[in-house]
Amino acid sequence: MKKLLLATLCASSLTLVACDKKPQETTTASEQSQSQSQSQSQSQSQSQNSLSQHNLQDIKSDLTAIQAVSNKKAQEGLDYQSEAIQALQTGKQDQVLAVVGKMQAYVDGFNQSLKELQLKSNEADELRNKIIQSNTVGFELAKEGASKTPDANKINQLKEQLGKIQNELVSMMQTLQAQVHPEQAQKQDHQQHQQH
Repeated sequence: MKKLLLATLCASSLTLVACDKKPQETTTASEQSQSQSQSQSQSQSQSQNSLSQHNLQDIKSDLTAIQAVSNKKAQEGLDYQSEAIQALQTGKQDQVLAVVGKMQAYVDGFNQSLKELQLKSNEADELRNKIIQSNTVGFELAKEGASKTPDANKINQLKEQLGKIQNELVSMMQTLQAQVHPEQAQKQDHQQHQQH
């Protein structure tokens, strides 16, 4: 089970780096996720009225802002991964839980930074919400893996959910990058066709 915990923490910390509901003491992670999804839906419907659609300048500007926040948090996420591995190697549950607590603060801070961005495009707003969802599920996975009695079924469900979210996130990012930088997308397509 220790190897499973290590894999879980590493995978979820990398997810957090890849790309703000403050938890209440009495709510579970799934309740938080549902509440966050409802909140995101409400904020999306309210903000979609003022967000542009298919405006390449706005998308490019927004992607730059999201990337800046992600880059700023990337090293911090890698540091937590290293710290988690060291804590697991000691086998001391209190050290593992301390790292999980730090990861919670990291996720909350990262998500809050993303939420504070004044985005202009609907497309980037959807990307931001997907990153927040990925961060939240990734943390739920790490938290479950670090518990005293991890539930393998729940871990597998969270891994599956996280994999789906990450695939959607990559697809969204590639689509937006292709819209903003069509010359790079054409060059990559041309190179791929030459390789086949």
